[in-house]
This record gives sequence, C-alpha cells and structure tokens, in this order.
Amino acid sequence: MNNNENQQSINSKERIEVIFKKILRYDFYINSTNTKASIIIAWNGTVVGTTLLKYNSIISMYRIPEWAYFVSNILLLVIALSSLISIAFIFQVINPFLASNHTQKTDKNSKSLLFFGSIVKMRFDDYMKRESSISNEELLSDLIEQSYILANGLNIKMLNMRRGIKAIYCSLISLLILVLVKGVITYVLV
Repeated sequence: MNNNENQQSINSKERIEVIFKKILRYDFYINSTNTKASIIIAWNGTVVGTTLLKYNSIISMYRIPEWAYFVSNILLLVIALSSLISIAFIFQVINPFLASNHTQKTDKNSKSLLFFGSIVKMRFDDYMKRESSISNEELLSDLIEQSYILANGLNIKMLNMRRGIKAIYCSLISLLILVLVKGVITYVLV
C-alpha cells in the first residue's frame, strides 16, 4: 500500500478528529507550562526577596576571613541575578502566544474560525456565514494550520521554561557553594 492509498483511506472527518485531539493535547501542555511557571515565579520571588531583605544578615555571617566576605557577596549577586534571569524567561512562558497564521505573525485579515483573535475581528454576520458554510476541507485546513501554530508556540514556551529552570540551577549551585563556604569558615578555619 503506497502513501497515496493510505491517505485516501482516512476520510476528512477522521483527520479532523485526529488533528483536534492534537490541538487539545497542545492546549493541555500549554496550561501545564503556565502552572509550572507560576511555581517558578513564586520560588524566584522568594529567592530575590530573601536576598534583598536579608542581605545584611546573610553577609554578616561571612565577615571573616576577608576572602569569604568577597566570595559571599559574589555568590549572593549570582543567586539574585540568576533568579531575575529565570523570571525574565518565565515571563516569556506566560506571555500569550497570539500568532494567527503559520508565519508566526498576527494577521489582521486572517479568517480562521479557530483562532479567537480572528473571530473577534469579523462582524457577527460574517462569522455566522463562515461558520455555517465551512466545508470539511476548509475546516481541516484551518485545523492543520492552527495545530502547526500551537506546536510552534508550545515549543517556544518549553524552550523558555527550560532556560528559566537552568537559571534556577545556577542559583541553586551558587547557594550550595555559599553554604559550603560557611561550613569551611565555621568548621575548618576555626
């Protein structure tokens, strides 16, 4: 059976159903990235807030020897900056993805019946006509394009999520080093 025969065996309704399920899966992933982003923002806010509010208390534990004071200041700066960088990436995750066509740009003339931004730009009468007269082929084409757009948007969200998490790793490694420095000056140098 060649590819052409295989494609003919799947009718338009079945394709619409499969693509719609893909879109639902992408939507679930997008929602889960937003949930994870909320947790990461809370974590980073706590880290930055603690670093700023408790800076003097933290740094006072590292006054002697002089190198520990210098290293602890650098590490606290790295911790705060890493958290701020993570927040910047995570804000890109929660930023709405509003491309209406596969070129990744918002198209003022888009006639998609699946993208809310296109629907609200139509007059209600035009929307009713389009919705009631769309063929399976047109719906399939719109679904395919929207599936592609959502996949690209999801990919961007996931990349920014990964970058935000990597920045947290940098912050955590710096925090671990800060704790090790405290251990060295407390138990080794005393």
